[in-house]
Amino acid sequence: MASRELSATVDVGGGGTIAQFVAALNIDVVDLGVPIISMHSPFEISSKLDVYNTYLAFKAFYEKSKRRI
Repeated sequence: MASRELSATVDVGGGGTIAQFVAALNIDVVDLGVPIISMHSPFEISSKLDVYNTYLAFKAFYEKSKRRI
């Protein structure tokens, strides 16, 4: 599965998720999601392959987490 790494700090705001508020409590956060063009506009655009690959990534993460318990 192809991936791209982007590193940004949430302490400067921006993303619009709750990650910045959780990070303010000194808790490590990871903000993940499907890439969307024109998010929150009348016509959001997403690739079916991006959605599917995100599903596979989340599934692999949770399956690996279950094995650790």
